[in-house]
Amino acid sequence: MGILGAGASGVVVEESVMQMGGPLYSIRILSACQQWLINCCGFETSGDGSMRALWCDAPCTGLSITNCWIGDRGGKGIAVPSVFKLLVHGLYMTGNFVVYEELPLDMGPTLPPDTAIEVLPGSSGLFIGSNFLNGPLISLRVTPALAGAANTRGIAIVGNSLNHNNICGIPSGTVAVGNYNLNDFQLD
Repeated sequence: MGILGAGASGVVVEESVMQMGGPLYSIRILSACQQWLINCCGFETSGDGSMRALWCDAPCTGLSITNCWIGDRGGKGIAVPSVFKLLVHGLYMTGNFVVYEELPLDMGPTLPPDTAIEVLPGSSGLFIGSNFLNGPLISLRVTPALAGAANTRGIAIVGNSLNHNNICGIPSGTVAVGNYNLNDFQLD
């Protein structure tokens, strides 16, 4: 694990390169925090195909993820659950490059990564714009809330390049404009 945050506020992670493998995240936020900026960082797998960049276990208020490069070679028979797993109030995510490289045919069958950005129930106020998401994965998945729990609300998906990607679980009222190759857009 790279950075482990618990209740920290005013944190800046900038111009860092993190190489991780296994079921770990480069940055994991364990308890409620405020005002995190992740800027100009590189996240690269160690080659086993299980790179995860950021996971918020508890609400993060005011999270900006900008100008980052996230790459994953994938691994034989390994799927990535989610690169970003977020429970957040006030997300600004822009200028990021998320790419999954195709493996050579001689490496045998592989499972594609699953989700680039997974938004957990109860999140609100999300702007996801001007990102390049490339590879055989779901660009954005909003996990539905369990009965009685808060749903995600207030999402704008603007001006992203989605190369053969899908968006699913998006709540009604979401704004999605100016995205390239937006297919299989599903409103819940």
